[in-house]
Amino acid sequence: MVNGRDVLVPMAIEEPSVVAGASFMAKLARAGGGFIATTTEPLMIGQMQVINVVNLDEAQIEII
Repeated sequence: MVNGRDVLVPMAIEEPSVVAGASFMAKLARAGGGFIATTTEPLMIGQMQVINVVNLDEAQIEII
């Protein structure tokens, strides 16, 4: 349970002990009220590397 909603988490694993352990911990977490998740506002940061430019001040974007 996350933020009051049941969430199914698919697992691609065949090891029975791992599945059993995850199931047991999920049961304990749910009994305690589940998890509360929060997030911050989106933040996008980009970086470009410009190479082989003789005069960077006079460089222009070429739209192909």
